[in-house]
Amino acid sequence: MVVAVASILVASAIIGAIGVVRQQELLDSSSQAQFTEVTTNVQSQVKNLLSWPDDSVTLSEMSVLEDLKMTSTVNNYLQRTNISFNSDRDQKVRDVYRSSLEMMVSLCSSKMEGCLSTFYWPNGKVWPSLLSLLGLNLSVIRFGERMDIWENIIYNSSYTPLSGWFMNESDDLSQVFNGPSDFGYQFSAVVNRKPSQGVNCSSPRWWSDLATFPAYDPPIMIIGQNSVFCRNNTLIGYIKTCVELNNIQKSLQDALANGQNGMLFLVEGTGKIVATSTGLFPYDLQLSTNPRHGDEHKFELDLSILRSLQSNISEGVNHLIYVKPDIAPYPDLDWTVFILSVQPVDHFVRNVVLIAFFTCIGAAILVFVATFLITRSLFHLSHELEKVSRLELDLNDLSEPPIWEAQRLYKSFIMMHAALSSFRKFVPIELISHIMKSRREAFPYLYPTQATIYFQDIKDFTRLAETEEPDVLAAITEEYMEAMTTIIIDNGGMVDKYIGDCIMALFNLPKPQAGHEQAATRAALECTEQLQLLNKRWKKLYNIELQHRIGINTGEVLAGNIGSSQRLAFTCIGDNVNLASRVEGANKCYHTTVLITDTTHEKIDRQTFTTRKIGTVRVAGKKRETVLYEVSNHRSQEFRDLCQSYEYALQLYDERKLHEAKTEVEILLDHYGYDAVSVRLLGRINVALERGEAWSVIEVLDK
Repeated sequence: MVVAVASILVASAIIGAIGVVRQQELLDSSSQAQFTEVTTNVQSQVKNLLSWPDDSVTLSEMSVLEDLKMTSTVNNYLQRTNISFNSDRDQKVRDVYRSSLEMMVSLCSSKMEGCLSTFYWPNGKVWPSLLSLLGLNLSVIRFGERMDIWENIIYNSSYTPLSGWFMNESDDLSQVFNGPSDFGYQFSAVVNRKPSQGVNCSSPRWWSDLATFPAYDPPIMIIGQNSVFCRNNTLIGYIKTCVELNNIQKSLQDALANGQNGMLFLVEGTGKIVATSTGLFPYDLQLSTNPRHGDEHKFELDLSILRSLQSNISEGVNHLIYVKPDIAPYPDLDWTVFILSVQPVDHFVRNVVLIAFFTCIGAAILVFVATFLITRSLFHLSHELEKVSRLELDLNDLSEPPIWEAQRLYKSFIMMHAALSSFRKFVPIELISHIMKSRREAFPYLYPTQATIYFQDIKDFTRLAETEEPDVLAAITEEYMEAMTTIIIDNGGMVDKYIGDCIMALFNLPKPQAGHEQAATRAALECTEQLQLLNKRWKKLYNIELQHRIGINTGEVLAGNIGSSQRLAFTCIGDNVNLASRVEGANKCYHTTVLITDTTHEKIDRQTFTTRKIGTVRVAGKKRETVLYEVSNHRSQEFRDLCQSYEYALQLYDERKLHEAKTEVEILLDHYGYDAVSVRLLGRINVALERGEAWSVIEVLDK
């Protein structure tokens, strides 16, 4: 399958490579045609937009000359050679500007778009100007409702704050100027870029630097054309008319509106951005500077590159950058247009490769799916075999495979699984796991080890068997054994054998178990609590309640496989095993439920379990003495106080202070009521008092 997929990929790559050259030629031809169309459109739009300042300068010259002939105020004002700065805001000298401003109002009223008409002197002083800008005053001019009139003076490169007034064409200029200004801001744009050579009456017109007005909403950028104003071959001043460049930016957007995906930038020779097709205003409000072509863009706009086509990659995306210099029709406007468009490179090759690749992937998936459908049952069977190796014998959605050989394997596995499931009911699962991990055949052997032996027996089961119906007895016994066995196994114990109604369990066998004394004691209390719940149910169903007795001992035993080569049984033997059985029987004497020896008691947590010392005994058939402790699931403070009082009385008894012990036990019974263990201790005290010196603190228990 791998070879077939690889062959298809190689063949697809060769086929795709054959069409690369032709595909690239078509792409280059298409891109060049689009570039030519866009640049021609932009060049035409720029020419149309910049022609108005050129024409307006001519009209302004004619209007000023005509006004000089007709208006003595303007004539006298323009011929002044020394103009002082108006610093007294209370003087109403702005009336001097009235005739001049009326002439400029007439000039700018005819401009549908924004305009700036200014007359300034050769010494740097600026004549009052009339400003109308797109977005703020276009509608005003069109409907003749309101204009903005402003003044500021530039002298030796110093600027005064710009002040402005709103007015209608019919408003009286004196009344407008005598009132407070309607707006104002610090004007910091360069009004005029003078030629490096001297200017005289024969000097040609020139374009000023870009001026930005970010405070407008929306912000604007203007550029103006300048012309010398002479009379009788004498330089009087300069006339400047400006046009705002927002329309140029709109033209750049329109140039790319035919579905092309890219951006267009218009940049002047100094590197300052004139306009963009992105709709962003090229002005930094924090630095108060125009961003240059390398400041905020990941790609580089290099004015030295005059090639018409250049490939570039920006942030992992292929682009084409087209450069067209001298886009403006005026020599002193060194404007260059940059077009950045997404490059549709190698789509044909890419598509061929992708088609071949996904075809191979699809074929591989189909082969894989077909193989999986055929072998799915084998996968499940393999998974179940792994679970069986861990003795996890629960089958989950195992189905018979369609292949004949796999069907035979499936049937054999089902038979083996059934045998193991039945086998583990006779042999503890812990023992089976131990044998499998040893990776060798079982054989007879015994080894010494520490273990906690657990015996649990039903009280008066023989009498119950004689009086109850067999089916009722069977149901109760089955439910009891199931519940008790589950609790023992959950606490880490291994059920060694069932001896009639008695359960023998081992802790810390066949594998080591930390805290096995604690686990066995906990299992005893949980079994007792579970029996209380079962009794409530049996009382309603059968009118029967059971009681059981549990004995626990910890010590050294001989553990291992006992038997012959024909049949083996894993168990443990030794004196401590017999002692655990006798401890379970000792519950009959003390009318207790759970008794443990001192070797077990030493290892359990006294904060977790409620215990009390019963006494020192010698069980039947044993020579050594054993201290027995009762473990109870009673957690009340009253029971704890009872246990404490009993242990104090037992201590007095062990110290042979019989009268004090008797008094303490009688007080205990009087205060707490009947307690079987305390009653037995009182009987032992009375017997000792009768015998005099011939008595022992060690109680000998009959079998």
